[in-house]
Amino acid sequence: MQSSSRPRARRQALTSSRVGSLLASLLAPLVIALVVPRIGVAQPAATAAASGAAGGAPGTGLASDPARVLAGVPTSGAITMMPGETYFGPGPITVGYLGAKKQLVLPNGAWVLIAVAEQPGARATAVTLVSMVFAQFREGRLVSLMSYLFNGRTVRGPGWADADECHNGSAPRTGHKEAMIQGISRVCGWTVRQASMPQVVDPGWEQAPGVVQRLGAQMPPPPLQFTRAWATDNSGNYLAIRRADFEVPGSAQAAQAARATWLKDYLPLMLQGLDKRIGATELEPNQSQLPRIRVTLPD
Repeated sequence: MQSSSRPRARRQALTSSRVGSLLASLLAPLVIALVVPRIGVAQPAATAAASGAAGGAPGTGLASDPARVLAGVPTSGAITMMPGETYFGPGPITVGYLGAKKQLVLPNGAWVLIAVAEQPGARATAVTLVSMVFAQFREGRLVSLMSYLFNGRTVRGPGWADADECHNGSAPRTGHKEAMIQGISRVCGWTVRQASMPQVVDPGWEQAPGVVQRLGAQMPPPPLQFTRAWATDNSGNYLAIRRADFEVPGSAQAAQAARATWLKDYLPLMLQGLDKRIGATELEPNQSQLPRIRVTLPD
């Protein structure tokens, strides 16, 4: 009797072990499904927030996806950025061919690249300027345009008439002006409240209203706060900006005072960008990487 009970006990132990293994294999997927979402994968805060946005491209203020709408729009060989990409400022992006590389600083917020064009520069020697226009939207409305005009290739010798005019005293009578010189480089700019959209000879800027409509956004009526600035050096490098703000809180005087403060902080960054000396982390398209070192700018 004792010898026959031992095999039976062994069989019962084997059966219990097999049942336990079977139950474990059946329950394993359920356990994983319950546990893994709680563990998750750590995401940068901004990326996680952006991934949960509904509607169009996250964070752009648009119901449409600008990358899809502007796919195939012409660009320039002097830049690596593509129309439809979104950059979250403040921070720099690098443009230009070897020997003429410079950094453009985007202001605070999300900026969609909506137009790229090339045009001849107003100089005695032939030079091609690259125009890049970025737009900022809020709830389907255009709130700001920011354009950059720069030499993509090396230019020899000074001589930029529009920059000279700013330094020589030409500025809107009711505007605020700032200027400074560092070594062989200088920068000058002004900001003014305008009752109508300024007439600008710039193919990129001229395309902007049509592109805004293509994106399904509204082009707001004037008035607007209009800002211009130029950074140049004795080597022939040129960088100009235009900024149009359509929705500025407060009175006209307060809006101009706020943009004057911004301009004072922005001009030194233009000089640093002209020589590619900004130490902040370069912005990546669509916030694929969060900048480690950022520049600081007022709104």
